[in-house]
Amino acid sequence: MGKAPLLTAVRETLETDWRIVVPAVESTTAAKPVTASPVSSPMPKPAWSIDDLVHALRYLFWIGLITLLLRHFWRTARVLRWSLTLRRPNEMEVSSLPSGMDASRLRVFEREGSPCAVGWLRPVIAVPASAFQTLTSTEWRWMMGHEQEHLRMGDTLHSWIQECLRAFLWWNPFAHLLMECHARAREEVCDAAALRHSESRDHRAYADFLLM
Repeated sequence: MGKAPLLTAVRETLETDWRIVVPAVESTTAAKPVTASPVSSPMPKPAWSIDDLVHALRYLFWIGLITLLLRHFWRTARVLRWSLTLRRPNEMEVSSLPSGMDASRLRVFEREGSPCAVGWLRPVIAVPASAFQTLTSTEWRWMMGHEQEHLRMGDTLHSWIQECLRAFLWWNPFAHLLMECHARAREEVCDAAALRHSESRDHRAYADFLLM
């Protein structure tokens, strides 16, 4: 067997595909298909908020204020209307009063009722007409001493202003309690003045007179 020429061997070598082919290795960390993340639904809105509570409290305050002021002004109008029906005591009634008693600020109403101080700028003492036939001299002095102390302290005007403040502070229980304590203290001061300016200092008899 003869030897192949050298050029033939070289040509065959060049024509041969001598490239090294590296097989593809499957990646163990193959990328996972990208899936769209679920869209989170918005948080449900609460039924009420702090702002809603503040607005509700504001409306409640104004409703209470307007209601109490209207009631106070309605009562004021009724008192003014009633005060126009008062009359001065006649001569017979004045003569039945205890000696030395000032009747300049005494007014009379015809219906039954309790004596009281009425008016704001120049308050007067209103008494029922029946008092001139039923009250004794001592009871007249007790009654006049009590009501005159109300006039001296200006309690009628103070009570009117106090009711206006009560309308603004209707939501505050401490304000109501303070006003009630003040009203009781005023009555106790007037009771003490009635006994002090009377000839009789009998507390039991005076208490019975108040309960009449």
